[in-house]
Amino acid sequence: MGIVGICLTYTANYAKALFDYDLRSMTHCWSLAIEEQYYLAWPLVVVGLERFSKRNGTKFLLLLSCALGAALYRSAMVGTFSPRRIFFALDTHVDGLVMGSALSYLVAEVGSNEARWCWALRSVSSGLVPVAVVGLSVVACFLYWGNPWMGRVGLVLVAAASSVLILDLASVPGSMLRPFLEFSALVYLGRISYGLYLYHYPIYHFVGSRFSDTGFPMRVIVMLVATLLVAAVSYHTLESAFLGLKVCFERSPCRQSGTVAPPA
Repeated sequence: MGIVGICLTYTANYAKALFDYDLRSMTHCWSLAIEEQYYLAWPLVVVGLERFSKRNGTKFLLLLSCALGAALYRSAMVGTFSPRRIFFALDTHVDGLVMGSALSYLVAEVGSNEARWCWALRSVSSGLVPVAVVGLSVVACFLYWGNPWMGRVGLVLVAAASSVLILDLASVPGSMLRPFLEFSALVYLGRISYGLYLYHYPIYHFVGSRFSDTGFPMRVIVMLVATLLVAAVSYHTLESAFLGLKVCFERSPCRQSGTVAPPA
């Protein structure tokens, strides 16, 4: 099929997990493949959840249980499956996505009854956020993707810590992190973040191979500047046009008139 075909069909993760296929400058597409595979199943899960219960809290607990079950399954497969199979396959890397989906229902539950959750949100911001930051730092410094402990506990700890940070940002009025992340430069980086992720590895690969005789600091500067420029151009010329189509999938006059509103 070739590298391009594997990436376009969102099968890069299993090309890595099962065959250790060398995707070269498109290796990072494995994570996009996992996301797209999950998105194929998620609408059906939403339909099932809505039929099962109308309470956001119940749906949160159900999905959280599924996420923990997936984490336990992965942990049990460490030593049976190869490290590549553990890290790159959907079934052994799905707990983080399920936990994020569970979090969306928790945020909705909190938003519908903020007074009831006030004490818990204060605990999240003052107690759990620092623990989450430290936990993410420890995993980043001491574990790598092929380490058995990454499969046993590392991935689920990353998912849990990330969920705490997102909950703090989304639901806690006095979030410690929000003022920092609302800095205009960081907001813009977030806006073009998909392009930053998609283009950075090919650009790094190209610069590293074509300018190997150039000093390392200069190569890094060229890589960063080129990635920022390409991602910005992509966002303003290509991605914004597709983002503007979102209104046609909402309940709006766009469906009746056939017009597309400009992106915000």
